[in-house]
Amino acid sequence: MTWLVRGERSVGRPWRRWIFDGTATMVAFAVASPYVFYDDRHNVAPAMIALVAVHAPLLLRRVYPVPVFAWVFVAASAAVLWNDHVIGGLGVLVALYTVVATQPRRTASAATALVEVAALSAALTSSSESRTVDALLLSGLVGLATGLGIHSWTRRAYLAELISRAVHLEIERDQQGALAAAAERDRISREMHDIVAHHLTVMVALSDGAAAATASSPERGIEVMRVVSETGRSALADTRRLLGAA
Repeated sequence: MTWLVRGERSVGRPWRRWIFDGTATMVAFAVASPYVFYDDRHNVAPAMIALVAVHAPLLLRRVYPVPVFAWVFVAASAAVLWNDHVIGGLGVLVALYTVVATQPRRTASAATALVEVAALSAALTSSSESRTVDALLLSGLVGLATGLGIHSWTRRAYLAELISRAVHLEIERDQQGALAAAAERDRISREMHDIVAHHLTVMVALSDGAAAATASSPERGIEVMRVVSETGRSALADTRRLLGAA
């Protein structure tokens, strides 16, 4: 079982997806931005730069799901350790959702466990009096992102299965059509062989008889040759009928 699945190609990607991912990136950045203004120990500018560094890669989350998740997770963790007002939690959840929705279950499980451990560690080691509530809240958010990702992955897998079945049925239909056409050609070939062989046999026998009868009875020879002509016309008519029916 593979650990990674290639993301979408950046070239030729629908512009609607770029707009959607850009909007999601800006929303995650906007949600995290107000917290930096409550910090009295650090300048706002470096904190905003840190937030940009955390959230900007989300624009490529569906092109490089795992690298973007790794970058966002590490950058968000480093940023919050440097300044606890630089919170990139929503960006991490968006990146986690993308990994769960697009990658194999092993990778998705590893990413979920990593974020869950980090969230619980951050909540339980904080100085807040509501550490337990914070831990439950963060754990619930991780579960929500994971659940949405699983739903999206299941839907993708279902659609892929439907497409695979449709392609398989189309191939099977084409194969059956080819087999039927081959069987029909074989039938026509056999019938033509029988018709031509039968009439040619009759014509050869009549021709031999006509040649033998001409010396003693020219009229009899002429009559036999007429029968030969009729046999040839009958063979031609049968052949045309057979080809016309095909």
